[in-house]
Amino acid sequence: MFLDLNGATFNTVSFGTGGIPFVAHGGWTGSWELWQQPFELMSTTRRCVSYDHRGTGATLADPATITAGQLV
Repeated sequence: MFLDLNGATFNTVSFGTGGIPFVAHGGWTGSWELWQQPFELMSTTRRCVSYDHRGTGATLADPATITAGQLV
């Protein structure tokens, strides 16, 4: 699912439906796909959520527009 927020369109994913949510990201330069295998295992008991930062994965952004504040 894509989410429009503050001038960017973010790629977001969600797996599973139960238990306590687990939210993860791929670091400053990685995409959510770093979490794909753990999510497959955890999604049987938890809801797993992630996204791609600006300029990573399917969240496209001009590098000149990316600031530390936007990444937080």
